[in-house]
Amino acid sequence: MTSDRFGELMQPVGRDRIDDGTAPPVTPASPVTRNAARQVLVAVLLNAVCVLPSFLVSSMPGAIASDLQLDPVVLGFAFSAFWLVASVAAYPMASKANIWGPVRALRVAGILAFLLCILLASSARSAGTLVITLGLAGCAPALATPAMNMVIMSAVPARRRASAFAVASTGPVAALMLAGIVGSAFESSIGWRCAFVLSGIAAVLHTPLVKSAAETPPTTPTPPAADHTDSNPRAPSLRPLAVMMVGVLAGNLALGAATAFMVLAAPAAGMDSDHASLAVSAGAGASIVLRLVCAALVDRRGWDPFPMCWLMMLAGAVGFGFLASSASWTYVLGLLLALGPGWSWISLLVHGVMCRYPHAVARASGIVQSAYFIGGVIGPVIMGVIIATSSYSAAWSVMVGAQVTAALFVILAGRRLPPFAALPSAEGDRPRPD
Repeated sequence: MTSDRFGELMQPVGRDRIDDGTAPPVTPASPVTRNAARQVLVAVLLNAVCVLPSFLVSSMPGAIASDLQLDPVVLGFAFSAFWLVASVAAYPMASKANIWGPVRALRVAGILAFLLCILLASSARSAGTLVITLGLAGCAPALATPAMNMVIMSAVPARRRASAFAVASTGPVAALMLAGIVGSAFESSIGWRCAFVLSGIAAVLHTPLVKSAAETPPTTPTPPAADHTDSNPRAPSLRPLAVMMVGVLAGNLALGAATAFMVLAAPAAGMDSDHASLAVSAGAGASIVLRLVCAALVDRRGWDPFPMCWLMMLAGAVGFGFLASSASWTYVLGLLLALGPGWSWISLLVHGVMCRYPHAVARASGIVQSAYFIGGVIGPVIMGVIIATSSYSAAWSVMVGAQVTAALFVILAGRRLPPFAALPSAEGDRPRPD
């Protein structure tokens, strides 16, 4: 999709704008120029690069384990450390993004990703230093993700937001695909340390591209009413999101385990690691397509996305059940289901939450993000422990239960959160003459 076409899909609605100050009101969407459309794409790409280091570890386990003399459990802990720091830092970083504005927050995230990738490549000489340096790298996506969500809610018309969140959510999936495709090649050519250096360079190269969509000097807008602030006393309470947090945590617990161990677990099902890496990339590609198609349906119909989310989680549970089998063909089928529908719910869920809390975007985003990252932390640890004490089959069976639990809590949360406001039709989104 060209930037001009992307700009056409994001035509102006409302009278606010994006700038370097505190985020303006997010409903209705701010006026969007073609430059603003490009900045949404830049934000998505930068966020993807920020999460790439975690997937590089899972895509090059052989080289890293051989160089540092590690076993798979330690690699699982290192993968978890990345998401642990990201989860702990998520809410504080979301608050910083709300103060700084999305532009400054994205720039800081890109520079941070570069510095921490260089630190990892130069300092990881043992299990401890690998866990610490990879963990610190989790600070970058903790800041980039809420900033990206703020850009979307400020710039994208309401009738396109589900699709915009779907595009945004494909960033980490694309990072997983990239890591799966180039991981084996990097292992045998430039080495895993150089791969992390290239990841950091990619992040810092995106930083100059992050610019304000506004043509006027940046200012900090003064809200005209309490309705337009995160502290609005009349806005819906964020407390019911605690129930949704459990669902998000359980859902990504299984996905975190999958992305960390799918390649390592392949030989137990009769597949070699190279074919497993390609299968992971295919599953990630299926997830991207499914996210975009489902988001387009939600935008067109104005549906509440939560029912679609828990149905996808149940489909993912079926996929994890297939992964527990010892046959190679069931492993491939399970992988496609776990990474296809089983990983496609997050963008729709974020869209549903943001539409319910339009005046608390950064904080609501930070809450969901924290739960998502915590799941990414716990999953690989639980998976590694079960593998060490039992088997891969037993570990995948536990992940089936996690996905079913996630679906049940999303259903429950949907009944407790504020009602979903159907998005305006295409006609209703068009600017009206004064």
